[in-house]
Amino acid sequence: MNFDYKVECVACNLCGKSLLTHVLTLRGYGYGHCDKFFLVKCASCGLIFLNPRPTRASIGMFYPQSYCPHRIPTIEKCKRLPQGFRIGRKVAHRKRLLISYTGLRRGRLLDLGCGNGFFMMVMKACGWEIHGYEPNLSIAAYVNEKIDIPVQTGTDLSTLCFSSDYDVITAWDVLEHCHSPLELIANARRLLHPKGHFILTVPNWNSVDRMLLGRYWLGLDTPRHLYAFTRHTLTAILVEGGFSVVHLRSEPDPSSFAKSFMRLLDSCHSRAVKPVRRVVLSSYLRRIIRAGLSASSRFGKGSTLLAIAKKTC
Repeated sequence: MNFDYKVECVACNLCGKSLLTHVLTLRGYGYGHCDKFFLVKCASCGLIFLNPRPTRASIGMFYPQSYCPHRIPTIEKCKRLPQGFRIGRKVAHRKRLLISYTGLRRGRLLDLGCGNGFFMMVMKACGWEIHGYEPNLSIAAYVNEKIDIPVQTGTDLSTLCFSSDYDVITAWDVLEHCHSPLELIANARRLLHPKGHFILTVPNWNSVDRMLLGRYWLGLDTPRHLYAFTRHTLTAILVEGGFSVVHLRSEPDPSSFAKSFMRLLDSCHSRAVKPVRRVVLSSYLRRIIRAGLSASSRFGKGSTLLAIAKKTC
């Protein structure tokens, strides 16, 4: 793959300041190239982001067909599985969260960064009116045609023809991918019903996962992840975008932790790696990991930050 791409240097998306401090030097994972990327922190507001970074026009080359949320064959495989397996643990959890925090069983839903459409398939089956937005042209076309859910695509959300009265707008693990998180938040506010809910998740910079696994943490998916959020900066950017945060918590993600640990093992050149991988993948150890991550979430150190927000007047 040719990685001839353009980069840009940017100011902080939250406060607009350019006084930055170096946090971490990273390399792209799984691309077969050795380019360095630099994670910086705004000295004014604390927002952490990649700088310099690939431009909007260049970032697409870092999303190959093998990128997990865009894997089309898994959709066909999923349709052939029994209902309990088809939904998947994470998607089922998101469905429960949405119903629990909004109190809605039906309504109009817009899924931003909808990927391969799993979540939208489930919500459509529950009677919701579903629309999606996905910047990847090929996956958006597939969801439109094969799953029969209207998905719009493009780099500028403000130019797309969505209505402005969605009961719920979701952005599952999307904000960290955006070149301008404030732009996505502003568009979500514009499209949301006055009494609607904006539900989003992002990797938690202060998670146990990141503290233990460092640069191998899945939340540092360089350079696809352009931002890293804490409770403070996620709240601040939502407020700046015209929302009030009605609920914010951290949640465990054992699957993300396991993948991060596999990255660490992949970096080791040892004969002991294979036996260790078998132990990590054993159901017994996975139950222990899940229990440990659940405990860490009670102290704000879970893998993921979940925010429920409503429009301010």
